[in-house]
Amino acid sequence: MRDRKPFYWRKVFCKKDSDREREKNGSSGTMNSESDVRNEKLLMTRFEWKLARYIESNEQLHIHLCSYSRCLNHKPIGTFTIVLDRLLQIGRLSLNEVLVDANNKPLPASIEFDIWYHVPDNDSSVLESWSDNRTLDEDQQMLLDVEQNIANLEKSFGYKGGSWSNVMDLMKQKEALPLLQCENSFSFPEATSKEKKKASKIKNSVRNFIRMGKQRSWGSSEKEELLQNITSETFQPPCNTGVTTSGNMSSDELVTSSDEQFHTQKKVNKVKSSILEVQNALRAQDFQVCITIIEGRQLAGLNMDPVVCVQVGDIKKYTSVKESTNCPYYNEVLHSRKLLRSGTVVGSFKIDLRTVYDAPEHQFYHKWALLTDPDDIAGGPKGYLKCDICVIGKGDSIKIPAKVEKDEDDIEGYANLLLPDGVPVERQKARFIVKIYRADGLPKMNSSIVANVRKAFTGELRDLVNPYVQVSFAGLTAKTSVKKYCYAPVWNEQILFYEMFPPLCQRIKIQLRDNNPVNNNVIGTHFIDLKEISNDGEKGFLPTFGPAFIHLYGSTRDYCLIDEHSSLNAGLGEGVSYRGRLLIAIRTEIADSFDVISSEIEIEPAYPITESTYGKTEEFFLFCSIIDGSMIDRKLSEKPLFFEISIGNSGNVIDGRNDSQCTDNSEQSENLFSVISTESEAWQSTTPAMKPMTHDKTYYFLPYWDDKPCMYVRSVWPDYRRRMYNSNIILKLAENLEEGLNEVNHMIESEHADADYKLKSVLENLIAGCNRYVTIVKGASSGSGIGKTKLDKERMKLCHYEMNMMARNSRNLKAIVTKYSLKERFKTAQSYLQKLKNLIEDPQHALPDVFLWLVSNGKRYAYQRISAKDLIFSMVEEENGKYCSKVHTIFLKLPGKKSIGSSGWIIQAKLDVYFWLGLLKHKKYVLNGLPRGYEISNEIRNMERPYSLPPLKIHYSEKYNFEFRAYLYQARSLIGSDASGLSDPFARVIIGEYTRITQVIDETLSPTWDELLVVNNVLLYGTKADIKKDPPAIVIEIFDQDKVGKSEFLGRTIAKPHVKLEEDTYTKPEFPPQLEWYEIHRGTEYAGELLATFELLQVNDSISDFPELPERKDVYIVPMNGMQNTSSVVPVPVGIRPTLAKYRIEVLFWGLRDLKRVHFMAVDKPRVDIECAGNILYSSVIQNAKRNPNFSTPVKFLDLVNTN
Repeated sequence: MRDRKPFYWRKVFCKKDSDREREKNGSSGTMNSESDVRNEKLLMTRFEWKLARYIESNEQLHIHLCSYSRCLNHKPIGTFTIVLDRLLQIGRLSLNEVLVDANNKPLPASIEFDIWYHVPDNDSSVLESWSDNRTLDEDQQMLLDVEQNIANLEKSFGYKGGSWSNVMDLMKQKEALPLLQCENSFSFPEATSKEKKKASKIKNSVRNFIRMGKQRSWGSSEKEELLQNITSETFQPPCNTGVTTSGNMSSDELVTSSDEQFHTQKKVNKVKSSILEVQNALRAQDFQVCITIIEGRQLAGLNMDPVVCVQVGDIKKYTSVKESTNCPYYNEVLHSRKLLRSGTVVGSFKIDLRTVYDAPEHQFYHKWALLTDPDDIAGGPKGYLKCDICVIGKGDSIKIPAKVEKDEDDIEGYANLLLPDGVPVERQKARFIVKIYRADGLPKMNSSIVANVRKAFTGELRDLVNPYVQVSFAGLTAKTSVKKYCYAPVWNEQILFYEMFPPLCQRIKIQLRDNNPVNNNVIGTHFIDLKEISNDGEKGFLPTFGPAFIHLYGSTRDYCLIDEHSSLNAGLGEGVSYRGRLLIAIRTEIADSFDVISSEIEIEPAYPITESTYGKTEEFFLFCSIIDGSMIDRKLSEKPLFFEISIGNSGNVIDGRNDSQCTDNSEQSENLFSVISTESEAWQSTTPAMKPMTHDKTYYFLPYWDDKPCMYVRSVWPDYRRRMYNSNIILKLAENLEEGLNEVNHMIESEHADADYKLKSVLENLIAGCNRYVTIVKGASSGSGIGKTKLDKERMKLCHYEMNMMARNSRNLKAIVTKYSLKERFKTAQSYLQKLKNLIEDPQHALPDVFLWLVSNGKRYAYQRISAKDLIFSMVEEENGKYCSKVHTIFLKLPGKKSIGSSGWIIQAKLDVYFWLGLLKHKKYVLNGLPRGYEISNEIRNMERPYSLPPLKIHYSEKYNFEFRAYLYQARSLIGSDASGLSDPFARVIIGEYTRITQVIDETLSPTWDELLVVNNVLLYGTKADIKKDPPAIVIEIFDQDKVGKSEFLGRTIAKPHVKLEEDTYTKPEFPPQLEWYEIHRGTEYAGELLATFELLQVNDSISDFPELPERKDVYIVPMNGMQNTSSVVPVPVGIRPTLAKYRIEVLFWGLRDLKRVHFMAVDKPRVDIECAGNILYSSVIQNAKRNPNFSTPVKFLDLVNTN
């Protein structure tokens, strides 16, 4: 007797109220119809067959949709047929297909089902063991039942118009939606009384879950949280779910195969994320504020003439005056005019633009604003104002909200009040206390000539700054006293604001300013978001901050009358220089703790604090080595240049720290942190000046070669390393989760069969990461570098709680991940990612950011700003900054507004840099991550001594010669820069100091270069293992060639080459490398994709085993002079060239309508050009568009060859 081969099929749901019949070679299964839920059927039916023969590849599976009849035969409605050849290849299919009628026309009904086909070995015992494995015990079967029921219930939440009542109706008819079995399916053993009791308990828990949902409305997050809690309380995930896959692969093997599939893409994504990272900074952007005042109600007073004044910043606009009414109706445009007489303020309402922009659709539509008297906060409402408020940024569109069934005149209804989500109607009175203690490290804010004149007349030299602090909150502004002529002022003052809690204004603006007789200049600005320094959860806390330093950034510290980067001092854009630090504290008190409520801002003296109570100071050591400097702009090639590194004012040799001439009393001096002296041994923060060189005058480079210059800075700062460590652990956890979710999303989109296993693997890694975080934090709870402010303690509690909850929820989520609920579980996992990202940034600063400047001709030209938390060193690997002890590539950019737009697209310099930042006592670990192969000098031997001088250069004696090959095949979806909408693109490939350029392809957005670029004698430094592990980054730039003028930049991408050492063999699977798609970006904008690959081949004197170059072919290329000449290029070899297939594109040209004028002239003879993959299809010319706007030749076609 031949072996019988099991055939297994499971159906999930179908969008019709009907029966399902399944036919397979005479064997069939029929399922009774059930009640319809929103025109969809939620089903759990399984059919299993033991066939006495093998299934042939040409056999078909038929599924019929029938109209059920009790008396007559079932009437066929639709059918679906599938050939089983694909099933035989992979063993498992998941399908969602549309049914067709007898005429093969598609029906609105669709069916979703899974098919498994298991082929055991010839031994009959295999079939029996397979049958035993498929036969689950009652506990595991009940677990599958509950998992699938929960998945089906969650699916019902997504139905349009669906509600819990619909699910209740379904559950009343089928209490637990059992797994149905047909006559041919395997039988399960009879459950014992104990097992039945356990199963009943699980089902009752699910029923209670449904009953609770019926009693109130639920949000998506609440449903998911309750679902996970019930899951964790009722059952644990089984060790074996009994699902058998083709080839008998385990779940671990499936995940491993999936990881191998995405290994190459992960590598590319890591390169892009590390190099193309954008700093999180405020950007200057224009916004349009649209405000419509509709009407007022219940205004306090009689016989009044109300007028509404709207103020945004310093701009005021008014409505018209309505006479003798306390219920005015406006619905009009505001006017910029002045009133003849001032009136009495009836009531006011404040909200910041950030709150409006964060609202749905960036607006509040037909909402009632509650007016209060600013002079009598406790006096209750003074009236209501109905208005529309909208804040529109670049790219935003105005959308009128859909009409809802609610009474807009119901002022007391919560849905009609102008309040953000989560803000209650009844708000409490609160007092916000901002304490200003002191500042230091301030820049000069006046010319030295004035100081010299004053010294000539008075005989004394004073500091060139008169600082004071201005605080703005909820439309109110207050400032401290002015400290005359002092770089390190001490105030010890506090500012009191009275406002409702929670406030509708979420940001506190703190500005350090200079009191100037002509104009008060801004030294630096910092914003504090109340959401980041408070928590509204169950164990929440009121807004609190510090005492802690905030580091201020802005324009460069050199003073000039006209500062082109002055907007950076106001917080509009990324600061390019350190401007000082300010010690402040914020506390919030609810009205229960004080009696007097005032509308005025109060300024009071504050008690000085002992700063050592909140953290001791430590000496930090910053080290930097420039491994390679290239892609330097041609403008900087004439004069020598050097690099400067600084942290705070330490290391700033041009316009750094200013020594204060003012003196404070002894008590105040005791509290000041010590600042490291500016002696020469404290730092060597610049490289030797050197003139750039070039090979082709395209880009310039610095000839560092064997000797890599080093810079170092010693400085003293408060030790708050734990803030940075905490952020780094969460950041790495979020990056790993995001990378895993991106792979899962790719597998879901490609309908990969093992997407659920990959999601489970990602959740397992998340659980391990959360547990690791809790372990590290517990171990470091009493160590050094821990902040001692209230916010530090509350934030640590919050992070600890969130990690524990995330680990538990992830464990529960992993247990209920199924094929049928994969998308819903994936969305839940994405919400975990957002929670992690919200915990990364610590609102209290630890160390100031690090600046790396390129200085030419004594002026700062280009820079890069790196966060200190990305460079900090720790003995625990998870706490290290992502750039610490690593060589990574950075691109220098122009400061201020020059870095925005077309001027910011151009790279000023590309540097391969090694960074290390840590305590001075950890200096012995500085060179641990530097690539080996350098000589051990006396300075390197003495690195273990804290106060020994580090090396000024590192000499590499180990170096290897390589041949670089770039295989550029084609690009697609490039930006059109010509008037025709097309481009004439060519590519530049840059590796180190060398540049190569491809041919020009005319008039296309999808050029096919098919070109191999070769660079000989590429010298790389370090050991072979380090070179293979971390090869140099390759920069590919795409340009549009213009016949007149400079080529226009289209985009840039970065890649890593495949490295072949002399001992490696040039054989598969590693060589030859496969072509890969790289995303092209122009700034932060997506600009297309590039199909290419790159390799580095080590060259030796002996005969090499890598392949010879193909024969050259004649094409047009772009020499360095920018003119096109006929020449020859090397094509991509056959082993790397993609497989091509022929396609034909047919276009039906009808006509043209509503053509706009071109240069004020009417279009009379138009033609349409269609470009695809470098080929252009031209339509016929319409001879007279006014008489007959249709084409004379309607059908044309285009034959092309493309990648298959």
